[in-house]
Amino acid sequence: MQAKEGESHVPFSFTNQSEHSGKALVTDSRVPGRLLGMQLKYEEFGAEEYVVETVRSGYRLLFDEEPPASFCRNNKSALSDSVFVRAELERLEQLGCIVRVEQRPHVTLPLSSVFSGKKRLVVDASRGLNPYCTARGIKVRLS
Repeated sequence: MQAKEGESHVPFSFTNQSEHSGKALVTDSRVPGRLLGMQLKYEEFGAEEYVVETVRSGYRLLFDEEPPASFCRNNKSALSDSVFVRAELERLEQLGCIVRVEQRPHVTLPLSSVFSGKKRLVVDASRGLNPYCTARGIKVRLS
């Protein structure tokens, strides 16, 4: 696949360079956003408006009530695997998935390092965020 005009400086992939056994976390930089450029007619697939809007604009959290300000320290697994965690945060920043901020956010969620076939960075929203989110379900219509 050829780089688009003006994108020749963008690497094709970003890899977490920390040393660990198992599969390395590699993300193809050409994949994010690919659905937006496909000009699909979502209605032809019977997609609900919620699904169409998520593809167009990204996933957005809805809240039943605003969560209180909170700061949670990282879980033990992330603290003991700090080299991997830092490398993964840098990889996610390069991909544009996360950004650095100057001030502490309203809610800071703890991270965990999990190994299940490959090492993963996990955000634990179970206490600080999930209890305040609106429950949403997706119905699948089979033709």
